[in-house]
Amino acid sequence: RTLGSAGDSQLFGFSAGPAYTFGAGVTRLWVSLGGGLLSEATSSTSKSTGTFNAAAGVELHFFSNGGLSVQGSYTRGFSGDYNYAALLGGLVFTL
Repeated sequence: RTLGSAGDSQLFGFSAGPAYTFGAGVTRLWVSLGGGLLSEATSSTSKSTGTFNAAAGVELHFFSNGGLSVQGSYTRGFSGDYNYAALLGGLVFTL
């Protein structure tokens, strides 16, 4: 991408959708499909588009209220050249 004259760019993304969990023991698999909004701004332009989002993850509940989580996600914009993938890991806590 060509950035604005100041050379800076800001990207904001929001997504929401239901998640379905399979399993209730130590290992839990979940998948999610949803939609969202992606907005990009440079010093000279600003544009937004709707998005399609898909995500999946595995949770390993090592103790009664949580454990570790690994998840991957993909976001595709309805217009423009927006395709993003992410791989995340961290802690998960349940009530």
